Amino acid sequence: FYPTEWLFGRISHETPEIQISFLKTCCLYWQRGCDMDIDYLLLYVDKEIITELHKKKYILYNNKTKKIRIKFLDEQSKERKQKNTKKEHSITERKAAYSVCDRCS
Repeated sequence: FYPTEWLFGRISHETPEIQISFLKTCCLYWQRGCDMDIDYLLLYVDKEIITELHKKKYILYNNKTKKIRIKFLDEQSKERKQKNTKKEHSITERKAAYSVCDRCS
């Protein structure tokens, strides 16, 4: 989440109700690993608001799977997973190097 994108994006021109509902949707979506269906979202956000968020393309909805998507969060999640994978790989390499050094002593 990048605050400047929020402050200067389209969402900042919406009503407070739409903004709050979208922020709540984003939080739920992120907390669930960017894998959430519409039925779960309906527990927290009114159907009319969800429809409005979908109409304005803040969220995407697949009728077949009932899954929602939030594109920018999907991208950030992918970037985060890639960074974590690189970090884990680096840690593994360092542990292997230390292990070799320990055997040399």
